[in-house]
Amino acid sequence: LFRSLVLVSYGTIAMGTKDSSMASAPAVQEDAQASAGLPTRVSDANGLTIDVIPQRLASGVPIAFDIAFNTHQGALDFDLTEISVLKDNTGKAYTPLSWDGPPPGGHHLSGVLNFPQLDQGVSSVTLTLKNVYDVPERTFFWDIE
Repeated sequence: LFRSLVLVSYGTIAMGTKDSSMASAPAVQEDAQASAGLPTRVSDANGLTIDVIPQRLASGVPIAFDIAFNTHQGALDFDLTEISVLKDNTGKAYTPLSWDGPPPGGHHLSGVLNFPQLDQGVSSVTLTLKNVYDVPERTFFWDIE
């Protein structure tokens, strides 16, 4: 039991905390490496933190992002398939196929946002979420190798 408490305490200290009350503009940063070999992107603004992790992101395969929303202010009452767009470096826009997660609502929301496959030769993508928590656009960018 003591060993478990020490590990939990150490994990809590090592993770640190974020002060979202000071965020006035969306801050997008790089986090740990994602399962697709690409970094997690984080946007923290207006009391809402969004973590986006590429699950599948390559030309010729359907695209999927793990997305987690966390807030303690208001409800997460938006439809991700209506506010999201993925654009590639050629300017082509892709609309989401589906959201595999719970319906809108609450303070925490997570699931997988699915897109069709990218065209061959795409070298980068930008995922944009529009009008979330009074931020006109939150953008998340990745280079694809």
